[in-house]
Amino acid sequence: MNSAKVCKILKFSLHCSVRKCCRTSWTVGRYHRPANNHNRRVAGVRVSDQGRGGGGAGRAGGPGILLCGVMGWLGLSKDDPIEEDNLTTTVKMAVLAVQEGNLVNADRLLHIALKLANDMQHQAAVTHIYCLMGNLALERGLVGQAERLYTTVLKRILAVGEEQDSNAVVEISLKLAQIFLARGELAKAEEGFRFCSESQQKKVSVSGTEVDEDTLALYGMALDLQAQFFMAGGRLKEAETAWREAVLVATKLHGVEGEQVLVVTNSLATVLSLQGQDISAAQLLVGVVEAAQRLDTPHLTSYLVNLGLVRMKQGMLEVARDSCGEARKKAVEVADKEVIAEADQCLEEVKLLLQEKQKQ
Repeated sequence: MNSAKVCKILKFSLHCSVRKCCRTSWTVGRYHRPANNHNRRVAGVRVSDQGRGGGGAGRAGGPGILLCGVMGWLGLSKDDPIEEDNLTTTVKMAVLAVQEGNLVNADRLLHIALKLANDMQHQAAVTHIYCLMGNLALERGLVGQAERLYTTVLKRILAVGEEQDSNAVVEISLKLAQIFLARGELAKAEEGFRFCSESQQKKVSVSGTEVDEDTLALYGMALDLQAQFFMAGGRLKEAETAWREAVLVATKLHGVEGEQVLVVTNSLATVLSLQGQDISAAQLLVGVVEAAQRLDTPHLTSYLVNLGLVRMKQGMLEVARDSCGEARKKAVEVADKEVIAEADQCLEEVKLLLQEKQKQ
């Protein structure tokens, strides 16, 4: 059924640090397409193009610039002198400007904060601000600038004794790998993703049951991004292997029905369907939909569309129509235009296939 399309990849977001440089919080992010809505077909199935800057690495910072205890990141406290209060306030204002979408003002404020930190010779604050500036550069699509800033961050943290495979180093290396991918430097991107996943895998293995959540979460993030890289390159079996491990990691972090588990399981179902394993993909998505209904997650509509698309590939047209119809109804309730459009497309394809079936 070469008209069938299936399974968007729900993106993850990198969040700013409470310690070190930019700690990863492996949490659910709303799926989104690349800015130019480019899509590629693999074996008759359309999937999001993960390699473009608009929706892949170019947005790696994405919602990562968050207000998560600014004074904690900078090593400041309310008892610090006025200069440090000014620095804290300026960074806080920059973060809020990002949240409000005023990226130009955020950039201006971060440059002011950087000057304050340099004047105070507060090196830890300088490093954190460079990291925030790197996230902001990615948010603005300034990939080259982001690369320079993250490279600076790496040099600074390594210079003060950070281990070469620490979580902070892996976090920045992961962002750099996404930048390389966005620029089409595939060999460098693959090397970066491999370094990140292997570094975290070793730490997880050594730590065993004592592994900390940061290390485990960053391992999951690295696996997911590596899997996306593999799938974009048509290396579906390698993508499947990475996503299967990512599901295990997510389960350890969030439990069997954690929302993160559902997101990664959706990704695993995607790659299985791309390999023609539609029965297995459908089984996974049925479980995801059932769990999402219990959790009342906003991603339920996307999962329903994905399940409908897989059912359509299986020739179960009435079931596909019901699934996509339910997705559309729920999407209308929350005015989710993207899912409405996707559900409409699914329903239109089902309609055409049913008409063809009736003619036979």
